[in-house]
Amino acid sequence: MVKFPKRAVVTAGMPNGNKEIHIGHICTFIWADTTARFLAQSIGRENVLCLSAVDSYGSMVTEKFRAWQKEGFKGTAADVIKKFHSINLKTLSEYGIGLSTFGATCLDPLKSVHEEMSAEVFRTLAKNGTMKKVSSLMFYDEKLNMFLNGRQVSGRCPITDCKSEEAYADECALGHQYSPVELIDPVSKLSDMRPVLKECANYYFDTPRYKDYLSRLANEWGKRTDIRAAMIKEMKDFLGFPHIYVHEKNVTAVDAIANTLPAHKRMENQKNIILEFAKVEQREAAAKILFERGIRFRTGKTLTPLRITGNSDWGVPVPGEDLTFYVWPESLWAPFSETINHLNISKSNLTWKDFWCSVDSKVYQVIGEDNIYFYTLCEPALFRALDWGLSLPTVISNKHILFGGAKAASSGAKRAPTAAELLTKYTPDQIKMYFLALNIPYAASEFRSKAFYPEKFGNEEDPFIAPGNILTNIFNRIVRSVFFTVAKHFDCRLPKGAASSEVSKQSQETLEAFETNALNFEWNKNIALLDVYFRNANKVWAKQMTDSAKTGDTAAVKQTVVDTLCVIRTGLVMLYCITPKSCELVARNLNLSYDVFDWNKRAGDFYKFAKNPDLRISELESKFDFFKKHPSQFA
Repeated sequence: MVKFPKRAVVTAGMPNGNKEIHIGHICTFIWADTTARFLAQSIGRENVLCLSAVDSYGSMVTEKFRAWQKEGFKGTAADVIKKFHSINLKTLSEYGIGLSTFGATCLDPLKSVHEEMSAEVFRTLAKNGTMKKVSSLMFYDEKLNMFLNGRQVSGRCPITDCKSEEAYADECALGHQYSPVELIDPVSKLSDMRPVLKECANYYFDTPRYKDYLSRLANEWGKRTDIRAAMIKEMKDFLGFPHIYVHEKNVTAVDAIANTLPAHKRMENQKNIILEFAKVEQREAAAKILFERGIRFRTGKTLTPLRITGNSDWGVPVPGEDLTFYVWPESLWAPFSETINHLNISKSNLTWKDFWCSVDSKVYQVIGEDNIYFYTLCEPALFRALDWGLSLPTVISNKHILFGGAKAASSGAKRAPTAAELLTKYTPDQIKMYFLALNIPYAASEFRSKAFYPEKFGNEEDPFIAPGNILTNIFNRIVRSVFFTVAKHFDCRLPKGAASSEVSKQSQETLEAFETNALNFEWNKNIALLDVYFRNANKVWAKQMTDSAKTGDTAAVKQTVVDTLCVIRTGLVMLYCITPKSCELVARNLNLSYDVFDWNKRAGDFYKFAKNPDLRISELESKFDFFKKHPSQFA
């Protein structure tokens, strides 16, 4: 029997605060919300936190602010965040995403909590000796006389075999980390000039110190069924020695400076000279020498020190320093702040550590594959360094939603639809079913919608609505047929009886499979499971009712209704974590208590959930739908 935690936290990441959430963001929110609701069905909604917040800082926000200022905007950077936060909060509400809290790290009350938490993290890392101030090379725009951070610089990723279409100051769009000196063909996005590299002092967390610990962790996680194998592979790719790759045509130039490079092991393959170093600091020193000599090179994945602070004016202030926190590490402890903020607002007697440091609690984090490095390597190392007794989260990593063959984004030449735009063509239930059905635990999936791209699909049925048809066509037909049949044959009173052994067995087996998939965070498998279960039930209903009509056997009609009520109850308890409002509509019209959605009572008798002793149900209008299609689909 599965042992659920006493309390649980589910995080849905932090979308950028300078734009509306797009299809990639809403997919993450849907997977997180569904997971949180499933857990709540077993341990109670009050014991499950589903967390997110607007990521308020970073170069993307400052560049949006600069652009608005040029157009005459008179507000502050916080006002930019406030506008988009309001838009996105409304959108999430329209989807029915059940977040415990959705604040913004630059807006109170979360702002004050997050600044205090950030200061405590900084002081603890300093006290424990796992962070140090280092002078390193950073990009500097000589035309504008300023250091450049993050997405203020563009270039090509230096990591060998990287397929990313975008690379920034010290990371690419796929999450690969590198030193600024390694970025290929850097350009300042502010002046379109090639920036120079200048020394700049910042604090760095010593991630490489935890290499052995992280290697053991990767091996342990690799044995678990609820952690993606691709995630473990990505982890292990970063746990090798630091490498530099130089094309064979530069062999003479490398030979000429070999004695000036830090100690290294030299290897070769068909196209490259490979320089292997014991420490990342040695690789960075070698990269600087190669850069100064004009020798082109690429680097391999490895653990690098995590920059904790930055030089941007817009950010969480670092205590006692004229610096702000770098946005990536700050987002790793932001869920602590979000937890505190929620507990303060709800006036709970619990503390944030009751959720994050207790053996009775578990944390689940839904992420995209480009965040694997931060959540599976940096985060565990950081948690260990803080020494607060923090539980290691279960990381649920999904592949990208592709739009036009590339990772979905809300900017650039291929702008993905926003989450709000999706609602103009599809219902929340249809959208949830679509994104949960995607095979993103294992493969990147192209966004396919006839409503947005009619020319691409011609006379084909819209592929986007196919998963939703499981509800709007199949399950909706089953539920509605029971209502009409009970009204016709039993005066709107449910006939009482025991489901057949075969139907009961199928119900139990389906629930067990659904639970296994849910606990392995394979919602795509559960959508396929629902499809098979409801289609089979629909076929059985059609055949038995046809046979009963021919023979006039009312006892057979009664048994068919009783069996189908078992199917409906099974369907409701499974679907509740996905489409709660529609399931509640079914329950209200059946006059059932909401205990019917309790996962712990899923094997119980259908009739014990009836709210009135005569088992009377509502009489429906002829075309009543429990699971609705979007109005535009009837045009």
